[in-house]
Amino acid sequence: MRILAPRLREEVWAALPEGVEVRFLDEPWPKACDLFIPPYGQEEVVRQVLEEVEVKVVQTLSAGVDWILPLVPEGVVLCDGSGIHDAPVAEWVVLALLALLKDLPGFLEAQKEGRWAPRRLSDLEGKRVLLLGYGSIGKAVAERLRPFGVELFPVARHARPGVYTREDLPALLPRADAVVLLLPLTPRPGASWTGTSSPG
Repeated sequence: MRILAPRLREEVWAALPEGVEVRFLDEPWPKACDLFIPPYGQEEVVRQVLEEVEVKVVQTLSAGVDWILPLVPEGVVLCDGSGIHDAPVAEWVVLALLALLKDLPGFLEAQKEGRWAPRRLSDLEGKRVLLLGYGSIGKAVAERLRPFGVELFPVARHARPGVYTREDLPALLPRADAVVLLLPLTPRPGASWTGTSSPG
């Protein structure tokens, strides 16, 4: 099996079984490969690879494939990276909520100016957070917010115990202290409302 890919961390390749050959994009490209891992957002490089190299499968490192979909030739299998970013995105959401509530930007500015700027701050505990999109990333966000004592309003396309739908939004939005958008980019209205798969 031959893989064509950007240079990722060495430990990514260490787990590959014997017999798998990895060729990097900054090396001469093979005429054909079984798996192509495109560099995110580099459409020109991706287009060139798909024109010059015979590729069987494209495996993105992103959950969303909207950026690469128009570039993939007919007959080439396209796989998304759903699930691989759950933890980092969820951690970023928690970081962003805490930074906003604790006015981290304001404190950093005061630090730069050499001023002491004490103030009364809000706590994350007791806040109501609406999760708009409750796929694998939404569930990872919920898992990390629960220990903070947050009240969660998960919203998905399909109702199930403890999960709301878009029909509930008029009642939920006025109650929410924060809204986290975890929806994939899609041209079809309502298609982004997922209950089981990972949003992008």
